[in-house]
Amino acid sequence: LKELRAVEEDFRPILVAGAPEHAAAIRAEFVEGGDADAVRDLSGKPLSAYDVDGARVVVFAADGPQPSEEDEKSVRLAIRKGVGVICVLVGVPEGEVPSVPYVLDTDVVAVAPGEPLPIEDLAERIADRADEASYQLAKRLPALRPPIVEQIIKKFSLQNGVLGVAIFVPGADFPVLTLNQIRMVLRIAAAHGEELDNERAVEVLTVVAAG
Repeated sequence: LKELRAVEEDFRPILVAGAPEHAAAIRAEFVEGGDADAVRDLSGKPLSAYDVDGARVVVFAADGPQPSEEDEKSVRLAIRKGVGVICVLVGVPEGEVPSVPYVLDTDVVAVAPGEPLPIEDLAERIADRADEASYQLAKRLPALRPPIVEQIIKKFSLQNGVLGVAIFVPGADFPVLTLNQIRMVLRIAAAHGEELDNERAVEVLTVVAAG
């Protein structure tokens, strides 16, 4: 619970930047039914260090198969600040696999001319890049909730799989695996907007004790 509260106090929004039309469309999809303050639109201008500080992820939308030099400067700044960047290139000829300087190829999303923006794909990539605090984004933005919850489950399942193999003494891994499962469940609850207080902690402990 202390872990979750600490992250709650350090909430960082998503930034959408680059081409105004595409950035506005992406933001509109993300904030539908959620908290508009969780996604900031800084499109139409170069990003500054002040803009990037405090951001969780930057979604940068560019027209054409390659971003401009000015776009690259904004992307480079965000990465130097340790902020994950997802670059959306709108208008890429079908079949082309573009590469963007400073951005991982897995974080480049190519959109063919006339095709809709792949919001679900972007949500999955944000879930990957947001890391430990992703459930706070899911709490505020229902559009991101399914991929983020799936990412939480994958992460803790992998951790427990490694622990199960690494700890050879029968039963010695049980407390660690159980703790990880509790952490996973609390994060899923937080992603759905559940209030995590002492009463909820007692509920969890009761279930664990019964188990």
